[in-house]
Amino acid sequence: MPGGITPENILRHEPVPRNPALVDALTRLRLVNRSNLGVRRMYQALLMEGKEPPTILDEGNAVRVIFRASRLSAPFRMFVAEESDRGHLLSLERLLIIQHLLRYPEIDTATAARITQQGEPDARDVLTHMETALGYLERGGTGRGTYVSFRQPCRGQ
Repeated sequence: MPGGITPENILRHEPVPRNPALVDALTRLRLVNRSNLGVRRMYQALLMEGKEPPTILDEGNAVRVIFRASRLSAPFRMFVAEESDRGHLLSLERLLIIQHLLRYPEIDTATAARITQQGEPDARDVLTHMETALGYLERGGTGRGTYVSFRQPCRGQ
């Protein structure tokens, strides 16, 4: 992967083109843009369908992107649409946390920071917003053992 981009920072790293001349030509032809939204859009599109995010492997001379085969989740798509209708747009960070909680019973701040590729203070802010403003989550534990889980009956979403 070019210029310090890794699978662990791909959602947050500034764009680093392998071939700047090619990117410039494609931009002038209006075939691409320079907004660096492609990877985030790919993740978000998968997550909004209830699918898992891709696995990205840096293999030195190549990058492998693995998409897991799974069915679309009609109930989850409906949940996303209903939240959108309520004005609760589900950011990539929120979708990553929800996807994690659909597979595991709880999440702590360190795990949320790792899967959303942001610092713990920012991840804590996302979790707090999902708990207090959106009502999706409830807090458990204390101190370093604090975690959040789906608020019942949100778990069924």
